[in-house]
Amino acid sequence: PVVVAHNLPVAEATARAAEAKGKGNEAFQKKDFPSAAEAYTEAIYMVPGDASFWSNRSACYLSMGQNELALSDAERCCKLRPDWSKAYYRVATARLALKRFEDAALAAFEGLKLDDKNTTLKKLMNTAVEQGRAAHQEELRQKSLS
Repeated sequence: PVVVAHNLPVAEATARAAEAKGKGNEAFQKKDFPSAAEAYTEAIYMVPGDASFWSNRSACYLSMGQNELALSDAERCCKLRPDWSKAYYRVATARLALKRFEDAALAAFEGLKLDDKNTTLKKLMNTAVEQGRAAHQEELRQKSLS
């Protein structure tokens, strides 16, 4: 069961959350990521069990370079909807931004197990592997110089 922080009837909370999400989507389209994140936060407050709100706020945080917050929201999204490939996409992109290449590739792979035709996840997994390989080679090069 999800703990709700307000006393509103479910229907009213759901309506307010949908309205907040709409505002968030508009702000996101305009690349006003702080306003979008604020709107999604309001939606989360109203209906904390809706994974799409966590996913959207994760995307905002990622766009603002707040990668740890993006990862935290993405992981919450995954817990709420472990059968949703987009949740794993969010985790993978946040991990990639944090240069956690192997973890990013693993998250993308988990998403692909749910949606094996998802070309975005395939590209993301390959990018994580390639960037991880390049970072490892650079690390080895640096060690050989010292």
